[in-house]
Amino acid sequence: MMVPKDDSEGRTVNAAKNAQIVAAARKLFLEKGFGETSMDAIAAEAGVSKPTLYSHFKNKIALFSEIIEATCAEIREGFEEEDYEFTTDDPPEVFLSRAVRIFARHFLHPSTIDLLRVVISESKRFPDLGDVLWESGPKYFCEVVSEQLRAYDAKGLLKVPDPDAAAREFAGILIGNLGMPHFMNLSTRPDKDELETRGAVLIGNFLSNLRT
Repeated sequence: MMVPKDDSEGRTVNAAKNAQIVAAARKLFLEKGFGETSMDAIAAEAGVSKPTLYSHFKNKIALFSEIIEATCAEIREGFEEEDYEFTTDDPPEVFLSRAVRIFARHFLHPSTIDLLRVVISESKRFPDLGDVLWESGPKYFCEVVSEQLRAYDAKGLLKVPDPDAAAREFAGILIGNLGMPHFMNLSTRPDKDELETRGAVLIGNFLSNLRT
């Protein structure tokens, strides 16, 4: 009887090589920008051959997508790791306060800000980068907020004719008021107390237009 070959070691090596390539690409993208970084340079930085590089990633977009996905996965995990299921039994302020904390923890993390700057600076030449970023993280954030706002509306706690638009508006409020100073290096990351104070004001203003 033939014993199935255990390829776990091969998978481990492959995963390690993948991580090695991603780390090298991330370093070069942040240092030189997406457009000025070549696949040759990534292979050299990672210490792998070009055939090995292309066996993992077919092009730079695929490689950048991997980096963005890994970063934005933390946003999804932020919601999933909360210590309770979001329900309409909690006031809207409670849900939105947690959403603000998740936004600040992940979107305002220095590594995320650095990637956002790359996307913004290269978006005219490489418009696909914006789609990659949106699909990997912000879209999920908006979907979670939209779903919860829709539930509040159905229960009569809020009046939300268009939950998707309201969710995008809320995300825009956070980006404009909490994110922009970070993108422009105008402030340091807010501490917990400052975040709660500023977040409470933003949430109050946002909900004032949705109260029945």
